[in-house]
Amino acid sequence: MLFLGSFGTAIPFILVSYAAPYVPSAIAGLMMATIPFQVLLFSLVFLPEEKATPVRLLSLIIGFLGVAAIIAGSGKHNDTQTILILPFVLLIIATTGYATNGIISRRMIDMPAMTKSYGTILVATGTAILGAILFEPIPTSISWQGWASTAYLAIIPTWVATIVYYRLVDKTSAAFCTQTSYLIPIVAVVLGAIIFQEQLSPIQFAGFFAIIFGLLIAEGILKKRKRRRLPTPPA
Repeated sequence: MLFLGSFGTAIPFILVSYAAPYVPSAIAGLMMATIPFQVLLFSLVFLPEEKATPVRLLSLIIGFLGVAAIIAGSGKHNDTQTILILPFVLLIIATTGYATNGIISRRMIDMPAMTKSYGTILVATGTAILGAILFEPIPTSISWQGWASTAYLAIIPTWVATIVYYRLVDKTSAAFCTQTSYLIPIVAVVLGAIIFQEQLSPIQFAGFFAIIFGLLIAEGILKKRKRRRLPTPPA
């Protein structure tokens, strides 16, 4: 619980927040998309039951290319000329933490998903508060919009999403759950188009279909079903 809540949840979130302003957004997005590949490598050692089949590897590559297409089509790349090494190191540590989260959770399959969710959020809350005290000034006043935004972020994208995530880890596999991180760019771009009227390019639509196609391949949904043979009637 200490590891899942700190190194697997809160610390990666803090590291990404500090590294993002110093790294081009396209590169940061691609680095976050490497999490499924890290899970695949970790699972070879810690989850031998989740075999790295050629089909799963192909689905990872297709999904990664889909993410790259979405980011390339957005045209929102930072023009920073000087790129520091430390932000990249922070992103690597963050992605590794997210990747190990699924591996450890899968090894704790005997623990109920609700218990893992509660313990993870409890530890992550304490870690995030400690990080805020150490690195951020204490706010003197908070508007009701700030409280409303905080409540939404705490309930929907954090609490509810954590419960769903750990239930999926128990029911499916760590590789599949982390591969769904490819869907994050899709949601971000679609919401940007709806809320901010941002235009979607054809290459982004191609990226959408590539990600969905990769997920379908990973779960064997597109696998051809064998025809059921009827028993031979007696002579």
